[in-house]
Amino acid sequence: MLGKGGMGVVYQVFHREWNRQLAMKVPLALGDQEGFDLKRWVREAHTWIDLGLHPRVVSCWFVRQWKGVPILFLDLYSGGSLKERLETRTGPPATPEEWGKALTWLIHACEGLQHAHQMGLVHRDIKPANLLFNSEDTLAVTDFGLGKAISKTATESFEGESLEAVMNSAAMSKQETSLTRTGVMSGTPHYAPPEQWMQKQVGPEADIYALAIVAYEVLTGRHPYEPPGERWTLGQLISAHLMGKPELASTFHPDVPQNLAQALVYCLGKKATDRPRYPNELREVLIHAFKERTGRDYAFGMPQPLSQRADALNNKAVSLWSIGLRDEAVQAWGEADRLERNHLEVTYNRMITSWLTGRRSALEAETAIRELSTASVRGRSSAGMFMLSRGRYEEAISMLQEALESAMLTDDGTIWRGLGEAHMAAGERERAQDAFEKALALIPTDQFSKRSIDKLAKTGSLEKREGVLVSSNWKARGRLADWLLMENSQAIVFLFGNKLVVAGRDGLEKVSLEIPMRTNAPVLRAKNSHIFVVDGQQAWFMSVVISEGVWKLVGLRQWPHRVIGFVNQDQVLTGDTTLQLRNRTDGSQIGPLLVGHEKQVLTFEMDQRNGKLLTGGADRVVRVWNLKDGQCEREGRGHQNFVDCLALGTQSQLAVSGDRSGVVILWHLPQMEKLHRFEFPGAVLSLHLKGSGRDQTLFVVYRSQDEVPRTAVVFMDRLQVVMERAGSFFNWGPGFGIWQERGLRLFGLPEGVEWRSHRVESGIRDLLFKPERDEVFVWTEESECVLYKLPSSLPEPPALPLVRANTLSEVQQARQQFAHLMETAWASYRADDWSDSYWQLSRARLVEGYSREPETLELLSRLAKRLCRRELREMWRVRELTAPGGENSSRMTVDYGGSWAATSAGHVIRLWDLKNGTCIRGLTGHRDEVVALRYWEEGARLGAAPLLMSFGADRTARIWNPNTGELLKQSAVAEHPIISAGVCPA
Repeated sequence: MLGKGGMGVVYQVFHREWNRQLAMKVPLALGDQEGFDLKRWVREAHTWIDLGLHPRVVSCWFVRQWKGVPILFLDLYSGGSLKERLETRTGPPATPEEWGKALTWLIHACEGLQHAHQMGLVHRDIKPANLLFNSEDTLAVTDFGLGKAISKTATESFEGESLEAVMNSAAMSKQETSLTRTGVMSGTPHYAPPEQWMQKQVGPEADIYALAIVAYEVLTGRHPYEPPGERWTLGQLISAHLMGKPELASTFHPDVPQNLAQALVYCLGKKATDRPRYPNELREVLIHAFKERTGRDYAFGMPQPLSQRADALNNKAVSLWSIGLRDEAVQAWGEADRLERNHLEVTYNRMITSWLTGRRSALEAETAIRELSTASVRGRSSAGMFMLSRGRYEEAISMLQEALESAMLTDDGTIWRGLGEAHMAAGERERAQDAFEKALALIPTDQFSKRSIDKLAKTGSLEKREGVLVSSNWKARGRLADWLLMENSQAIVFLFGNKLVVAGRDGLEKVSLEIPMRTNAPVLRAKNSHIFVVDGQQAWFMSVVISEGVWKLVGLRQWPHRVIGFVNQDQVLTGDTTLQLRNRTDGSQIGPLLVGHEKQVLTFEMDQRNGKLLTGGADRVVRVWNLKDGQCEREGRGHQNFVDCLALGTQSQLAVSGDRSGVVILWHLPQMEKLHRFEFPGAVLSLHLKGSGRDQTLFVVYRSQDEVPRTAVVFMDRLQVVMERAGSFFNWGPGFGIWQERGLRLFGLPEGVEWRSHRVESGIRDLLFKPERDEVFVWTEESECVLYKLPSSLPEPPALPLVRANTLSEVQQARQQFAHLMETAWASYRADDWSDSYWQLSRARLVEGYSREPETLELLSRLAKRLCRRELREMWRVRELTAPGGENSSRMTVDYGGSWAATSAGHVIRLWDLKNGTCIRGLTGHRDEVVALRYWEEGARLGAAPLLMSFGADRTARIWNPNTGELLKQSAVAEHPIISAGVCPA
């Protein structure tokens, strides 16, 4: 642990993939701290992301969510804080060297605040503890948790506390105690300006006030108001801030230059308008004081913010997405794409998020990501993780295994974990255990892999997680008239013409019975183990009994009534316009007749909670019946066609009815009040309510104008159709399913993400489901009965990959290199040396992240007018070698025969046939950029000639057999990164 504040704790962590130490900031006692302010934590994350890269601000490299809370990953400043420096030094600066250091610290602080203010942010908690040093003794501003936008009114709230009560508070126990957690104010009392105490608007001048107090402590060793060794009460501090007159810093330490002492008093003005507006004004005074106290000029100019390239913009977008700012994330990815076309992570993340938000279908995402997987091994690993989340386990296994064959990714524990999960889902126990063990060896803290290994140790064999479990063919039986799933889901009842067949879950016939039918459209009704075959105005009743493994149909009885369905296990609803409850055992009447419908009743729902019956029929009326006295208590009118469908909500408060003209009405049952009316362009086929209370979701299946079923999803809290899909609804526990002729799909709620799509080549004719089970039975066009197992929970969405972010020094070097090359290119252009200008421009575009910089495109456009196409082709192109994704090659070598070439882009090497310009194969193994390539004719003793030698910035040299792609030898050849290399003849 590096530190702890009022809201968070900061830990030092190691990023394995980046090979870099970072600082991780997490909420303090998440879940236990009373009044945890999640909104403020999200605001801090957003603030830090937007600050970008600047040498005087601690950089936030990315944000990830954990248990719904953003976790910040920051630059590690290992040199401690200014507070620690002040506590350990012997006294205020005395020598020129000490003065140089002290004034440099304050200059750095001014530069960091200037950047924050230019980005529209007021820090509001400047103090020594929030000024950190890196290993090079450079100071940077940190902890933007209290920051607010300058453009908004930033007024402090005392949350009910009077100023008098605050001033009478107990003495401060620590000099830098923050009142953020007490509900009094945001900030630290020793450094808070008057306007922060007086509930007035807080602007940039508040930071200047606080920095001036820090300057007193750095230059004089004491606070401008509180004497050394004393501990003032909060009331005394507030009085000093509001009314006290500060002494000149030179009063406390005579060596403080007078101009600087006067400037600091100016910065401590009681009114914000009395202070400097910009930190740069104080910086200029500090620079003059630096020369006065050290005898030399301050050697550094004003540092500039570093422009964010595609890599950094991708990480920014992932971070914004993590805190729910999706529009800003999409904007950042778009900016990254403009800077660098076909950037792997940017392209992948844009596709994934388009799919997760419904802007692209799952099929479109799959197609695009399969294409992306051919670009590089990193593309294959990302695509494999996507296929894992989509349930394409075989494809995921293939892609992840191929990625792990690369030396660059073979030690990536997250890929091994994904491979283990894919093997586990596919039922491959031993392979899953092997992959999880490798993941755990690489990431010892990986709890998911550990739990998976423990689960595998306790399990003899793995059940298939999803997909086809059982399939049976019933073609010999003829046309299927109807079928249903018994309530316990252990049996399926089929009706083929006059024959009723009962089969087990395994699809095997258990028992059958011939029934003399009168009509051609019989239907089945069932409750528990009891079955009705409804044949027009008559019905046949029977029960399924299983005893000692023997299945029987017993109690066969003919009913001379029209059976509408089971009201409960023992009662059956019969009749046409006049309804009668009957005992399912002997058919005897139960209760009074239900008289009221003028035409045939077509549908009903039973309110078991209140003992009420809800009916709808051809007379277009919905009725609520009291079964005790047979009275119709309420009527619902408003339909213009036959009411075929009803659905009852939880707690019997809501009901929904649908008719053949496409009208769906939402009713408030207690008063039968019409709450809302929906209209669909076709007959309503079925209604389904899922969820409880305001979170209920209504699924309306209707027949579209082209006679194809469609499902509309209605959020009841909004009374709004949020999505429509072609096909019919079926229940899936974590979300919902849609089936069509060629397959079934699973969607999550509330986003409507399509998580699964199973194609059924033989076509689907019908589907059965039970709400409480994660499985469905499918009847195919080829008369097959197929049992599908569905996932029991929503899959985890694929992680959005980050890119290794360059350090500030690497970013600065790249910018300086680009600026130098472009300066040379423009100079050559102005001197009419267009060929050299184009050469320098080409080199500038090879600098990482600058290939599509607007300045390069501008010069390229001008050169295109000066150099004809023929000359350009002769200068740089004999044959075009186009790598997947259009990535730029930075190194190239040609064999002595002129038939083969090798190029490198980043860490990837590609071998080319120069006769036709095709890429033969890719070679991966280097962990950093390949800086030199050489063919070596003297390599016969290692198995082939010529051999290819590669040298990388990862300080290794590798020898390859170009004919097979085999890595023959690898050596660590340098203590420092390799810049260039050559091969001497033997």
